[in-house]
Amino acid sequence: MGAPLGITFPALPSPDPQDVWDAELPQGAQPYFLRRGEGDRRETGDGLNTYLTRGANTAGRYFAVDTIGARAPYFIRHFHRLHTENFVCVSGRVWLYVNGHEVLLTEGDFVHAPAGTIHTFSFDAHNTRMLGILTSDVFEPFFDLTGRPTELHVHPEGPAGLAVDPAELAAADLDLVVVGPPPQRAKALDI
Repeated sequence: MGAPLGITFPALPSPDPQDVWDAELPQGAQPYFLRRGEGDRRETGDGLNTYLTRGANTAGRYFAVDTIGARAPYFIRHFHRLHTENFVCVSGRVWLYVNGHEVLLTEGDFVHAPAGTIHTFSFDAHNTRMLGILTSDVFEPFFDLTGRPTELHVHPEGPAGLAVDPAELAAADLDLVVVGPPPQRAKALDI
């Protein structure tokens, strides 16, 4: 059976041990495959963000980032005017603060935060992994601004926090509207 509506899709390249086709994002919108831990990686003090796809790979429709990190406090409370965020806990424990309510995500749990949703998150276990799917790609530069390119495949063991001043984030055109400091945890986080 052919593709619907007569649409044809290019074939994925054949694997070759000498190729890096499974370790790097392509330049444009085309099919590709990444091995676990591969993609464009950005190191923060206590986390590792890996782009699984960028806006250039989706014609600006969305991007996806895999985040792995240690226990850490909440980020500042914020919302986005233009884009939607989707959070999937892959492993570990993630506290999500959403419109004044805390919810604990464990493996497989999902939260959809459309534009205008006040939110933030906090990892509550070492080696927690979370998948973020953000649509459109307007927020993609956030991870480039807050992290440093790295060859690491595990999260660093540095101090918690981002490698950038929050004022610098506010000055960048990231569709990030800060509404307050990090919320207080219902249960104290001993870090």
